[in-house]
Amino acid sequence: MFCRFRGTGRFGKKTSFGEGVVRVTVRRAALTGFALILLLGILVEIVAARFFSPSYDWIRNTVSDLGVTTCTTLHNYYGAVELCSPAHAWVNASMAVGGLAMIGLATVRVHTAGFDRFAGLSWVVAGVSTLAMALVPQDVSPELHAFVSIPQLVALPLAVFIGSLKYRGVIGGAGRVVGAVGLGAGLWLLLDVSVYTHAGLLERMILWPAFLWAVFVSAFGRLRERRLLAVA
Repeated sequence: MFCRFRGTGRFGKKTSFGEGVVRVTVRRAALTGFALILLLGILVEIVAARFFSPSYDWIRNTVSDLGVTTCTTLHNYYGAVELCSPAHAWVNASMAVGGLAMIGLATVRVHTAGFDRFAGLSWVVAGVSTLAMALVPQDVSPELHAFVSIPQLVALPLAVFIGSLKYRGVIGGAGRVVGAVGLGAGLWLLLDVSVYTHAGLLERMILWPAFLWAVFVSAFGRLRERRLLAVA
């Protein structure tokens, strides 16, 4: 028996199986593109660190240090820190685009397991926080920059952890590990001021694995599509 698959789209129009496949392909491409933008941000960090002075310390220095707009000395509880990042414009632009990409991941959340509902909301919160960090560099207003960065430290690993609950196997297991480790690192960074000597390491334990997981899920995760009706 030959079956034609049709469903009802927006405004009551009939959608064929082929149209559904095209929509799924477009969503997959959009998700993967947003996730790859986040990975591109890691590359920008690595390149910018080569121009940073004094020598960039991946354990101690944070991404925000790469975004300072002037050669300056910032004072914190453990002393004065000299910062000079000639590539700051690229870093801040990358952070801004990355924040928009996080929000973009959530715009297709309704059709994508792992980026929908509360996980999608968490991606939006993390994206807005990242965008705000780019717009208010650390040397412009240290207090405001620190304040707007707080949501990212919690919302991003939370988004990954909640999203991973939609999956079993490698995707689900990896996401739960990435989310749990990221949440632990974020809470440690927020609650223990003495740990800021390792702030760069902890921050990247939150960000980099989450970005990699987002690429993995975007490329291979389950896309949700309305069920198509089989008509004899």
